[in-house]
Amino acid sequence: MTEEHDIVIVGNGPVGRVIVHMMTHFQQNMKEKLSILMITKEPILAFRCSMPYGLDSEKDMEQFLVPPKMMKEMCNFKEGTVTEILPEENMIKTKTGESYKYKHLVLGLGSTPFIPPFKNVDCTNIVAFRVKEDLEKLREVTKNKKNKVAVIGGGYIGVEVAVELAELGIDVSIVEMAPSILPVSSEPELVNVIQEEVKKHGVKLYENSKVTGFTKEGNKAVAVELDGNLDPIPVDYVVMAVGVRPNSQIAENAGLETSRFGIKTDEFLRTTKYQNIWTSGDVLEKKSFISGKPMPSEFATTAVFTSKIVAHNIFNTIYGQGKKLQKYVGSINGNCASLFNYSIGQSGFTEFLAKRAGYEVVTGYSETPDKYPQLDPQKVYCKLVFDKTDQKLIGGTVLRKGLSAGQNADWISLAIQMGVKLLNIMQFQYSSHPMLNPKANENLFLYSAMDAMKKFMQLKK
Repeated sequence: MTEEHDIVIVGNGPVGRVIVHMMTHFQQNMKEKLSILMITKEPILAFRCSMPYGLDSEKDMEQFLVPPKMMKEMCNFKEGTVTEILPEENMIKTKTGESYKYKHLVLGLGSTPFIPPFKNVDCTNIVAFRVKEDLEKLREVTKNKKNKVAVIGGGYIGVEVAVELAELGIDVSIVEMAPSILPVSSEPELVNVIQEEVKKHGVKLYENSKVTGFTKEGNKAVAVELDGNLDPIPVDYVVMAVGVRPNSQIAENAGLETSRFGIKTDEFLRTTKYQNIWTSGDVLEKKSFISGKPMPSEFATTAVFTSKIVAHNIFNTIYGQGKKLQKYVGSINGNCASLFNYSIGQSGFTEFLAKRAGYEVVTGYSETPDKYPQLDPQKVYCKLVFDKTDQKLIGGTVLRKGLSAGQNADWISLAIQMGVKLLNIMQFQYSSHPMLNPKANENLFLYSAMDAMKKFMQLKK
Protein backbone atom coordinates (compact mmCIF):
# COMPACT_ATOMS: atom_id res chain seq x y z
CA MET A 1 0.00 0.00 0.00
CA THR A 2 1.33 3.43 -0.98
CA GLU A 3 1.57 5.97 1.85
CA GLU A 4 0.21 9.45 1.18
CA HIS A 5 1.47 12.67 2.75
CA ASP A 6 0.81 16.38 2.38
CA ILE A 7 4.53 17.11 2.18
CA VAL A 8 7.37 14.73 1.37
CA ILE A 9 10.91 16.01 1.99
CA VAL A 10 13.86 14.17 0.48
CA GLY A 11 16.94 14.85 2.59
CA ASN A 12 17.85 15.30 6.25
CA GLY A 13 20.21 18.27 5.85
CA PRO A 14 19.57 21.96 6.55
CA VAL A 15 16.82 22.06 3.90
CA GLY A 16 14.68 19.36 5.45
CA ARG A 17 15.31 20.36 9.04
CA VAL A 18 14.51 24.05 8.47
CA ILE A 19 11.29 23.25 6.61
CA VAL A 20 10.12 20.84 9.32
CA HIS A 21 10.87 23.42 12.02
CA MET A 22 9.09 26.16 10.08
CA MET A 23 6.01 24.01 9.43
CA THR A 24 5.86 23.05 13.10
CA HIS A 25 5.94 26.73 14.01
CA PHE A 26 3.27 27.67 11.45
CA GLN A 27 0.93 24.91 12.70
CA GLN A 28 1.40 25.33 16.44
CA ASN A 29 -2.15 26.65 16.95
CA MET A 30 -3.85 24.46 14.36
CA LYS A 31 -5.96 21.46 15.34
CA GLU A 32 -5.34 19.52 12.15
CA LYS A 33 -1.68 19.14 11.27
CA LEU A 34 -0.17 18.50 7.87
CA SER A 35 1.29 15.05 7.32
CA ILE A 36 5.02 15.50 6.69
CA LEU A 37 7.38 12.69 5.68
CA MET A 38 11.16 13.11 5.70
CA ILE A 39 13.10 10.39 3.93
CA THR A 40 16.89 10.28 3.97
CA LYS A 41 19.74 7.94 3.11
CA GLU A 42 21.93 9.62 5.76
CA PRO A 43 20.04 9.48 9.09
CA ILE A 44 23.00 10.69 11.16
CA LEU A 45 24.67 13.71 9.60
CA ALA A 46 28.07 15.18 10.31
CA PHE A 47 27.84 18.85 11.30
CA ARG A 48 29.68 19.82 8.11
CA CYS A 49 30.64 23.38 8.99
CA SER A 50 32.20 22.27 12.27
CA MET A 51 33.76 19.00 11.01
CA PRO A 52 37.32 20.41 10.91
CA TYR A 53 37.05 21.22 14.62
CA GLY A 54 36.10 17.62 15.37
CA LEU A 55 39.39 16.21 14.04
CA ASP A 56 40.83 16.09 17.55
CA SER A 57 40.21 12.50 18.70
CA GLU A 58 40.16 13.72 22.31
CA LYS A 59 36.91 15.58 21.64
CA ASP A 60 33.55 13.87 21.90
CA MET A 61 32.57 12.74 18.39
CA GLU A 62 28.87 13.14 19.21
CA GLN A 63 29.27 16.94 19.42
CA PHE A 64 29.93 16.99 15.68
CA LEU A 65 26.99 14.85 14.60
CA VAL A 66 23.35 15.71 13.98
CA PRO A 67 21.19 12.83 15.28
CA PRO A 68 17.66 12.29 13.93
CA LYS A 69 15.95 12.39 17.35
CA MET A 70 14.34 15.82 16.95
CA MET A 71 13.14 15.15 13.40
CA LYS A 72 11.59 11.87 14.51
CA GLU A 73 9.61 13.80 17.11
CA MET A 74 8.43 16.47 14.64
CA CYS A 75 7.56 14.48 11.51
CA ASN A 76 7.39 11.03 9.95
CA PHE A 77 11.06 10.08 9.57
CA LYS A 78 12.25 7.20 7.44
CA GLU A 79 15.63 5.98 6.30
CA GLY A 80 15.80 5.16 2.62
CA THR A 81 17.27 6.08 -0.75
CA VAL A 82 14.92 7.69 -3.25
CA THR A 83 15.66 6.29 -6.70
CA GLU A 84 12.79 7.62 -8.79
CA ILE A 85 10.50 10.64 -8.96
CA LEU A 86 7.22 10.27 -10.86
CA PRO A 87 5.91 13.85 -11.15
CA GLU A 88 2.82 12.98 -13.16
CA GLU A 89 1.73 10.56 -10.45
CA ASN A 90 2.90 12.76 -7.50
CA MET A 91 4.96 9.83 -6.28
CA ILE A 92 8.50 8.87 -5.31
CA LYS A 93 9.98 5.36 -5.12
CA THR A 94 12.86 4.04 -3.01
CA LYS A 95 15.66 1.57 -3.55
CA THR A 96 13.89 -1.04 -1.44
CA GLY A 97 10.60 -0.77 -3.36
CA GLU A 98 8.51 1.54 -1.15
CA SER A 99 6.45 4.26 -2.80
CA TYR A 100 5.07 7.46 -1.32
CA LYS A 101 2.53 9.89 -2.75
CA TYR A 102 2.74 13.61 -2.07
CA LYS A 103 0.80 16.81 -2.52
CA HIS A 104 4.03 18.80 -2.27
CA LEU A 105 7.54 17.43 -2.77
CA VAL A 106 10.71 19.15 -1.50
CA LEU A 107 14.02 18.07 -3.01
CA GLY A 108 16.78 18.73 -0.51
CA LEU A 109 19.16 16.39 -2.31
CA GLY A 110 22.33 18.25 -1.37
CA SER A 111 25.64 17.82 -3.17
CA THR A 112 28.51 15.37 -3.52
CA PRO A 113 32.24 16.10 -3.33
CA PHE A 114 33.85 16.30 -6.73
CA ILE A 115 36.65 13.76 -7.11
CA PRO A 116 38.78 14.47 -10.21
CA PRO A 117 39.75 11.40 -12.26
CA PHE A 118 43.39 11.40 -11.13
CA LYS A 119 45.54 8.33 -11.58
CA ASN A 120 45.08 5.95 -8.59
CA VAL A 121 42.45 8.20 -7.02
CA ASP A 122 40.66 5.05 -5.79
CA CYS A 123 43.23 4.43 -3.04
CA THR A 124 41.65 3.65 0.33
CA ASN A 125 43.50 6.47 2.11
CA ILE A 126 42.12 9.15 -0.21
CA VAL A 127 38.83 10.61 1.04
CA ALA A 128 36.62 13.63 0.73
CA PHE A 129 35.60 15.46 3.90
CA ARG A 130 31.84 15.40 3.89
CA VAL A 131 30.23 12.62 5.93
CA LYS A 132 30.51 11.02 9.36
CA GLU A 133 32.72 8.22 8.07
CA ASP A 134 35.24 10.73 6.67
CA LEU A 135 35.50 12.43 10.04
CA GLU A 136 35.96 9.10 11.80
CA LYS A 137 38.84 8.14 9.48
CA LEU A 138 40.65 11.45 9.90
CA ARG A 139 40.26 11.35 13.69
CA GLU A 140 42.19 8.07 13.59
CA VAL A 141 44.89 9.70 11.47
CA THR A 142 45.41 12.48 14.04
CA LYS A 143 46.24 9.95 16.76
CA ASN A 144 49.63 9.33 15.12
CA LYS A 145 51.57 12.61 14.98
CA LYS A 146 54.03 11.09 12.48
CA ASN A 147 51.35 10.93 9.77
CA LYS A 148 51.72 13.15 6.73
CA VAL A 149 48.52 14.50 5.16
CA ALA A 150 48.09 16.31 1.85
CA VAL A 151 44.98 18.40 1.30
CA ILE A 152 44.09 18.79 -2.37
CA GLY A 153 42.32 22.13 -2.79
CA GLY A 154 43.00 25.46 -1.09
CA GLY A 155 39.46 26.75 -0.66
CA TYR A 156 37.80 27.27 2.73
CA ILE A 157 37.25 23.57 3.51
CA GLY A 158 40.76 22.57 2.48
CA VAL A 159 42.42 25.40 4.40
CA GLU A 160 40.37 24.88 7.57
CA VAL A 161 41.09 21.12 7.54
CA ALA A 162 44.81 21.86 7.07
CA VAL A 163 44.78 24.46 9.86
CA GLU A 164 43.21 22.08 12.35
CA LEU A 165 45.51 19.20 11.37
CA ALA A 166 48.53 21.47 11.87
CA GLU A 167 47.19 22.57 15.26
CA LEU A 168 47.10 18.88 16.20
CA GLY A 169 50.75 18.40 15.25
CA ILE A 170 50.23 16.67 11.91
CA ASP A 171 52.61 17.30 8.99
CA VAL A 172 50.24 18.82 6.43
CA SER A 173 50.51 20.21 2.91
CA ILE A 174 48.00 22.11 0.77
CA VAL A 175 48.09 21.67 -3.00
CA GLU A 176 46.26 24.41 -4.94
CA MET A 177 46.34 24.83 -8.71
CA ALA A 178 45.54 28.57 -8.50
CA PRO A 179 48.28 31.14 -7.72
CA SER A 180 47.24 31.27 -4.07
CA ILE A 181 45.05 29.55 -1.50
CA LEU A 182 41.52 30.93 -1.03
CA PRO A 183 41.54 31.94 -4.72
CA VAL A 184 37.83 32.77 -4.97
CA SER A 185 37.18 34.33 -1.57
CA SER A 186 40.29 36.42 -0.96
CA GLU A 187 41.92 39.44 -2.61
CA PRO A 188 45.48 39.92 -3.95
CA GLU A 189 46.20 42.57 -1.30
CA LEU A 190 45.57 39.98 1.45
CA VAL A 191 47.32 36.95 -0.02
CA ASN A 192 50.78 37.60 1.46
CA VAL A 193 49.38 37.97 4.98
CA ILE A 194 47.38 34.75 4.65
CA GLN A 195 50.29 32.80 3.17
CA GLU A 196 52.73 33.93 5.85
CA GLU A 197 50.29 33.06 8.65
CA VAL A 198 49.73 29.56 7.27
CA LYS A 199 53.42 28.89 6.63
CA LYS A 200 54.39 30.22 10.07
CA HIS A 201 52.38 27.38 11.60
CA GLY A 202 54.14 24.72 9.56
CA VAL A 203 51.69 24.16 6.71
CA LYS A 204 53.49 23.57 3.42
CA LEU A 205 51.95 25.38 0.45
CA TYR A 206 52.14 24.05 -3.10
CA GLU A 207 50.46 26.85 -5.04
CA ASN A 208 50.30 27.02 -8.83
CA SER A 209 50.63 23.23 -8.58
CA LYS A 210 48.55 20.73 -10.50
CA VAL A 211 47.99 17.19 -9.22
CA THR A 212 48.43 14.52 -11.90
CA GLY A 213 47.88 11.42 -9.78
CA PHE A 214 49.09 9.38 -6.83
CA THR A 215 51.89 6.89 -6.35
CA LYS A 216 50.31 3.66 -5.13
CA GLU A 217 51.62 0.85 -2.94
CA GLY A 218 49.11 -1.91 -2.38
CA ASN A 219 45.77 -0.14 -2.04
CA LYS A 220 47.18 3.06 -0.52
CA ALA A 221 48.60 6.29 -1.90
CA VAL A 222 52.13 7.01 -0.69
CA ALA A 223 52.81 10.21 -2.66
CA VAL A 224 51.03 13.01 -4.52
CA GLU A 225 52.38 13.42 -8.04
CA LEU A 226 52.57 16.97 -9.41
CA ASP A 227 52.80 18.39 -12.91
CA GLY A 228 56.16 19.70 -14.12
CA ASN A 229 59.44 19.01 -12.39
CA LEU A 230 58.12 19.22 -8.84
CA ASP A 231 59.03 16.40 -6.48
CA PRO A 232 56.19 14.13 -5.32
CA ILE A 233 54.77 14.86 -1.87
CA PRO A 234 55.05 11.84 0.47
CA VAL A 235 51.75 11.13 2.24
CA ASP A 236 50.03 8.76 4.61
CA TYR A 237 46.61 10.25 3.90
CA VAL A 238 44.99 12.53 1.31
CA VAL A 239 41.94 14.79 1.75
CA MET A 240 40.14 15.84 -1.44
CA ALA A 241 38.64 19.32 -1.05
CA VAL A 242 38.12 20.55 -4.60
CA GLY A 243 34.46 21.47 -4.44
CA VAL A 244 31.07 19.80 -4.74
CA ARG A 245 28.50 19.05 -7.42
CA PRO A 246 24.69 19.17 -6.98
CA ASN A 247 22.91 15.83 -6.67
CA SER A 248 20.49 16.65 -9.48
CA GLN A 249 20.64 13.48 -11.57
CA ILE A 250 17.46 11.96 -10.13
CA ALA A 251 15.62 15.22 -10.88
CA GLU A 252 16.96 15.27 -14.42
CA ASN A 253 15.84 11.65 -14.88
CA ALA A 254 12.34 12.74 -13.84
CA GLY A 255 12.24 15.39 -16.55
CA LEU A 256 12.92 18.38 -14.30
CA GLU A 257 14.97 21.18 -15.82
CA THR A 258 18.55 21.28 -14.52
CA SER A 259 21.90 22.92 -15.23
CA ARG A 260 25.44 22.40 -13.96
CA PHE A 261 24.43 24.62 -11.02
CA GLY A 262 21.46 22.46 -9.97
CA ILE A 263 17.70 22.22 -10.39
CA LYS A 264 16.10 25.21 -12.11
CA THR A 265 13.13 26.90 -10.41
CA ASP A 266 10.88 29.93 -10.74
CA GLU A 267 11.26 32.93 -8.44
CA PHE A 268 9.24 31.17 -5.72
CA LEU A 269 11.57 28.09 -5.78
CA ARG A 270 9.05 25.84 -7.52
CA THR A 271 10.56 23.70 -10.26
CA THR A 272 9.99 25.18 -13.69
CA LYS A 273 7.79 22.29 -14.85
CA TYR A 274 5.86 21.24 -11.72
CA GLN A 275 4.53 23.79 -9.24
CA ASN A 276 4.14 21.27 -6.43
CA ILE A 277 7.82 20.26 -6.53
CA TRP A 278 10.14 22.61 -4.67
CA THR A 279 13.88 22.66 -4.11
CA SER A 280 16.42 24.40 -1.92
CA GLY A 281 20.01 24.27 -0.71
CA ASP A 282 22.98 22.82 -2.59
CA VAL A 283 20.88 21.16 -5.30
CA LEU A 284 19.05 24.39 -6.17
CA GLU A 285 20.36 26.47 -9.05
CA LYS A 286 21.21 29.65 -7.16
CA LYS A 287 21.53 33.09 -8.69
CA SER A 288 23.57 36.11 -7.70
CA PHE A 289 21.70 38.82 -5.84
CA ILE A 290 23.94 41.30 -7.62
CA SER A 291 23.98 40.11 -11.24
CA GLY A 292 20.95 37.81 -11.32
CA LYS A 293 23.06 35.15 -13.08
CA PRO A 294 23.40 31.51 -11.93
CA MET A 295 26.31 30.91 -9.57
CA PRO A 296 27.56 28.40 -6.97
CA SER A 297 26.45 29.02 -3.39
CA GLU A 298 26.97 25.82 -1.41
CA PHE A 299 26.76 27.42 2.02
CA ALA A 300 24.61 26.28 4.94
CA THR A 301 23.34 29.85 5.27
CA THR A 302 22.07 29.73 1.67
CA ALA A 303 20.30 26.45 2.41
CA VAL A 304 18.64 27.97 5.49
CA PHE A 305 17.65 31.16 3.69
CA THR A 306 16.13 29.41 0.67
CA SER A 307 14.44 26.74 2.80
CA LYS A 308 12.61 29.38 4.83
CA ILE A 309 11.21 30.70 1.55
CA VAL A 310 10.11 27.22 0.50
CA ALA A 311 8.42 26.53 3.85
CA HIS A 312 6.58 29.86 3.76
CA ASN A 313 5.46 29.34 0.18
CA ILE A 314 4.24 25.77 0.65
CA PHE A 315 2.23 26.81 3.71
CA ASN A 316 0.73 29.77 1.86
CA THR A 317 -0.04 27.64 -1.17
CA ILE A 318 -1.97 25.19 1.00
CA TYR A 319 -3.75 27.67 3.28
CA GLY A 320 -3.54 30.99 1.46
CA GLN A 321 -4.49 30.04 -2.09
CA GLY A 322 -0.98 30.89 -3.26
CA LYS A 323 -1.19 34.52 -2.20
CA LYS A 324 1.73 36.47 -0.71
CA LEU A 325 4.40 34.03 -1.85
CA GLN A 326 7.96 35.09 -1.07
CA LYS A 327 10.46 35.56 -3.88
CA TYR A 328 14.01 34.31 -3.94
CA VAL A 329 16.01 37.47 -4.66
CA GLY A 330 19.38 35.79 -5.05
CA SER A 331 22.36 34.97 -2.88
CA ILE A 332 25.12 37.28 -1.65
CA ASN A 333 27.38 34.46 -0.43
CA GLY A 334 28.48 35.86 2.90
CA ASN A 335 31.26 33.60 4.14
CA CYS A 336 34.08 33.49 6.67
CA ALA A 337 36.88 31.29 7.96
CA SER A 338 39.33 31.01 10.82
CA LEU A 339 43.05 30.77 9.94
CA PHE A 340 45.15 30.24 13.06
CA ASN A 341 45.33 33.74 14.62
CA TYR A 342 43.38 35.39 11.81
CA SER A 343 39.83 35.37 10.53
CA ILE A 344 38.67 36.35 7.06
CA GLY A 345 35.16 37.38 6.03
CA GLN A 346 33.85 38.09 2.54
CA SER A 347 30.46 38.91 0.96
CA GLY A 348 29.33 39.58 -2.59
CA PHE A 349 31.93 39.78 -5.33
CA THR A 350 35.68 39.96 -5.00
CA GLU A 351 37.30 42.21 -7.60
CA PHE A 352 38.13 39.14 -9.70
CA LEU A 353 34.59 37.71 -9.53
CA ALA A 354 33.05 41.10 -10.32
CA LYS A 355 35.16 41.51 -13.44
CA ARG A 356 34.44 37.93 -14.48
CA ALA A 357 30.72 38.74 -14.17
CA GLY A 358 31.18 41.66 -16.55
CA TYR A 359 31.33 44.58 -14.11
CA GLU A 360 33.64 47.58 -14.34
CA VAL A 361 34.66 48.29 -10.77
CA VAL A 362 36.40 50.75 -8.52
CA THR A 363 37.90 49.36 -5.33
CA GLY A 364 38.82 50.88 -1.98
CA TYR A 365 41.49 49.39 0.29
CA SER A 366 42.49 50.22 3.83
CA GLU A 367 44.70 49.02 6.66
CA THR A 368 43.40 50.32 9.98
CA PRO A 369 44.05 49.49 13.67
CA ASP A 370 41.52 47.46 15.64
CA LYS A 371 41.79 49.62 18.77
CA TYR A 372 43.34 52.83 20.08
CA PRO A 373 47.12 53.28 19.51
CA GLN A 374 47.91 53.18 23.25
CA LEU A 375 46.54 49.62 23.53
CA ASP A 376 48.79 47.60 21.19
CA PRO A 377 46.43 47.50 18.18
CA GLN A 378 46.51 44.88 15.44
CA LYS A 379 46.09 45.69 11.76
CA VAL A 380 42.72 45.17 10.01
CA TYR A 381 42.74 44.78 6.22
CA CYS A 382 39.61 45.77 4.30
CA LYS A 383 38.80 45.90 0.60
CA LEU A 384 35.47 47.09 -0.83
CA VAL A 385 34.33 46.66 -4.43
CA PHE A 386 32.01 49.23 -6.05
CA ASP A 387 30.16 49.18 -9.36
CA LYS A 388 31.79 51.88 -11.47
CA THR A 389 28.47 52.88 -13.12
CA ASP A 390 26.41 53.72 -10.03
CA GLN A 391 28.88 53.48 -7.10
CA LYS A 392 26.88 50.65 -5.47
CA LEU A 393 28.74 48.35 -3.10
CA ILE A 394 28.91 44.88 -4.69
CA GLY A 395 31.50 43.14 -2.54
CA GLY A 396 33.94 43.35 0.32
CA THR A 397 36.56 41.37 2.23
CA VAL A 398 38.03 41.81 5.72
CA LEU A 399 41.08 40.06 7.17
CA ARG A 400 42.00 40.61 10.80
CA LYS A 401 43.50 39.07 13.92
CA GLY A 402 40.92 37.47 16.21
CA LEU A 403 37.48 36.13 15.38
CA SER A 404 35.51 39.19 14.26
CA ALA A 405 35.75 39.04 10.47
CA GLY A 406 32.52 37.08 10.22
CA GLN A 407 30.57 39.99 11.70
CA ASN A 408 32.29 42.33 9.25
CA ALA A 409 31.20 40.08 6.36
CA ASP A 410 27.62 40.19 7.68
CA TRP A 411 27.71 44.02 7.66
CA ILE A 412 28.93 43.98 4.05
CA SER A 413 26.21 41.49 3.08
CA LEU A 414 23.43 43.63 4.58
CA ALA A 415 24.87 46.75 2.95
CA ILE A 416 24.80 45.03 -0.45
CA GLN A 417 21.25 43.78 0.15
CA MET A 418 20.10 47.30 1.04
CA GLY A 419 21.69 48.82 -2.08
CA VAL A 420 24.22 50.91 -0.16
CA LYS A 421 26.37 53.26 -2.25
CA LEU A 422 29.76 54.82 -1.70
CA LEU A 423 28.34 58.07 -0.30
CA ASN A 424 26.24 56.13 2.24
CA ILE A 425 29.41 54.55 3.63
CA MET A 426 31.14 57.93 3.71
CA GLN A 427 28.25 59.08 5.94
CA PHE A 428 28.12 55.82 7.95
CA GLN A 429 27.66 56.39 11.71
CA TYR A 430 29.63 53.89 13.76
CA SER A 431 30.85 53.30 17.31
CA SER A 432 34.27 53.84 18.85
CA HIS A 433 35.86 52.49 22.04
CA PRO A 434 39.54 52.30 23.06
CA MET A 435 39.50 48.50 23.57
CA LEU A 436 36.91 47.51 20.96
CA ASN A 437 37.35 49.84 17.97
CA PRO A 438 39.90 52.29 16.57
CA LYS A 439 39.78 56.04 17.05
CA ALA A 440 36.63 57.74 15.81
CA ASN A 441 38.15 58.72 12.46
CA GLU A 442 39.72 55.33 11.61
CA ASN A 443 36.78 53.05 10.80
CA LEU A 444 37.78 50.29 8.35
CA PHE A 445 34.78 50.77 6.03
CA LEU A 446 35.12 54.56 6.06
CA TYR A 447 38.81 54.41 5.14
CA SER A 448 38.16 51.93 2.31
CA ALA A 449 35.34 54.15 1.03
CA MET A 450 37.64 57.19 1.17
CA ASP A 451 40.21 55.34 -0.92
CA ALA A 452 37.53 54.42 -3.47
CA MET A 453 36.28 58.01 -3.52
CA LYS A 454 39.76 59.25 -4.49
CA LYS A 455 39.75 56.85 -7.44
CA PHE A 456 36.28 57.93 -8.53
CA MET A 457 37.41 61.57 -8.38
CA GLN A 458 40.44 60.78 -10.54
CA LEU A 459 38.15 59.18 -13.13
CA LYS A 460 36.30 62.48 -13.48
CA LYS A 461 39.44 64.46 -14.29
